[in-house]
Amino acid sequence: MASLSTVVQGELDRVSQTLTGRIRQLAERYDTPLQQLVDEVDAFAAKVDGHLRTMGVNSSSPNCHNSCFSWKEES
Repeated sequence: MASLSTVVQGELDRVSQTLTGRIRQLAERYDTPLQQLVDEVDAFAAKVDGHLRTMGVNSSSPNCHNSCFSWKEES
């Protein structure tokens, strides 16, 4: 009976450690607020737009549909 208890306790410890690791992973993944991500995307989009303009590409071309270079959060 003692060996069964040891096996069960070991399995509980393993599952607990796995869950703890997964919770930490999710906390890190979703740590950055959405608005910060949107701001970063806007900054990078402005850089890309600048580079494309330097190369002679018009960001308002019909193939772009004006969504290539700006991200707007919908209300």
